[in-house]
Amino acid sequence: MSRKLLVIGAGPGIGLETARRFAREGFEIILASRSPEKLAPQIATLTGEGAAVTTEILDATNGAAVTALVERYNGTIDTLLYNAAALRFGPTIDQIEAETLDTDIQLDLSSALRAIKAALPGMAANGHGTILLTGGTIADTPHPAALTLSVGKSGLRTAAQALFEPLKAQNIHIAVLTIGATVKPESDTAREIAQAFWEMHASANTEWHWERRYPLA
Repeated sequence: MSRKLLVIGAGPGIGLETARRFAREGFEIILASRSPEKLAPQIATLTGEGAAVTTEILDATNGAAVTALVERYNGTIDTLLYNAAALRFGPTIDQIEAETLDTDIQLDLSSALRAIKAALPGMAANGHGTILLTGGTIADTPHPAALTLSVGKSGLRTAAQALFEPLKAQNIHIAVLTIGATVKPESDTAREIAQAFWEMHASANTEWHWERRYPLA
């Protein structure tokens, strides 16, 4: 069975470069994003490099849609990367709309948990799997002007830590990459983060950790 990487939140920075890195190792790539027009350049890049690519249009603020998508690939996904986030900076809690609070937390955290939950049965049945989460140092130093992002990244970090041991017992590696850098498309930073994700996936289970940090300490 061919190995597949599902990227939820397939943007032109971390998402694309991680897909490229895994594709070089023979992975088939599934890119899920809300904006089909934004996927076109990524598809062209990946297919031009010989990768097998499938695209899925997904609004990750819709938790049920996230569950349905992952379940559709249940048992075929070797690696899941949850990279979606609402990068909202500026409005404080007294200024942000209540509905925005709900959708941001859904995107940043709740849908990630749904994706994890949906992926686990297939990975457990296969006897292996990797779940990678894009974290951020804002989990360490939360900011009132980025409240939902702070809460979301803190939640992802907590989930990785809490689930690490029970999933390791099933030969499933869950880990968060806590990023303390601005990431631009086609940058060395994006490529280094992609390499870090690959190393997290490829490490032997005796070397597994629930968190890695970028820049590397």
